[in-house]
Amino acid sequence: MSRGLENRISRLERLVHGRIADPKVCNCKLETRYHNPDCLEAILKSGSQICPLHGFRELGAFMWAPQSCDFPEKEDNEFCPCPPHPWRSFVLSGKPTWEGHRTAKEASLKLQTDPSYVLKFRGEDADRQIREDEVRKDAILAVYCTARQQWVQAGHQLPNQKEILKLKLERGPKHAEAPRSLV
Repeated sequence: MSRGLENRISRLERLVHGRIADPKVCNCKLETRYHNPDCLEAILKSGSQICPLHGFRELGAFMWAPQSCDFPEKEDNEFCPCPPHPWRSFVLSGKPTWEGHRTAKEASLKLQTDPSYVLKFRGEDADRQIREDEVRKDAILAVYCTARQQWVQAGHQLPNQKEILKLKLERGPKHAEAPRSLV
């Protein structure tokens, strides 16, 4: 083989290897769920703040979820500091058996009738706690929104929801949990 042909093949191999070795994968989200302000703060601090494709990581709509619910994003489940809930633990275990289902359901019902759980989430103290959590959540989101606004004001563009969904669909169905309104 001639030296020129070898050099051209070598350059093509390096070019292809560079594209394969360093793919820029979007890690933006359509929505970010959380259980409480502590959970939201942990998710925002622990997760990546940068999207390799867009620069700033768009986190979509912020949505509260009950403590019994798991999150669509695997990493968010890992960062959640909330105490284990029987139903959430069952869902995350990846072992959907009828026995496990029954046990998790019974444990969830038992938890809801536990006096310490009932007192924690009922009455005037609960109303005060809800107001305090709301104020704290707003403060946490204000920090994220300020950083997001600064990114936009610096002349950068954020991806829209349809672009994020398209990129997730290209990566495969497990990354494409989209709200029905976008499909």
